[in-house]
Amino acid sequence: MSTKTDYSEEIKRLLGNFYTPVATQEETTDSTVRKTLPEIHQEVVRILPARWIYEDDVYHALQEMGFKYFPGKDPEEDITELFYYLNLK
Repeated sequence: MSTKTDYSEEIKRLLGNFYTPVATQEETTDSTVRKTLPEIHQEVVRILPARWIYEDDVYHALQEMGFKYFPGKDPEEDITELFYYLNLK
């Protein structure tokens, strides 16, 4: 039986290499990207092992690093979703 490997530090290091938090929606800049949790999770598992990294691992890493999510409209589906606003480094 396998046990889950803890990749929390690697997730934070990976995200921290590419993004910095945005405190409010009004503080966005031209280098700000808007992503959902599943989109960020997909970015992480392209590099780190998908078998051991779940969306809740990415969520906890984002929270610990000070990233916030905000409601926003998905223009393609006309529904409100929660988006993380991330500044590119």
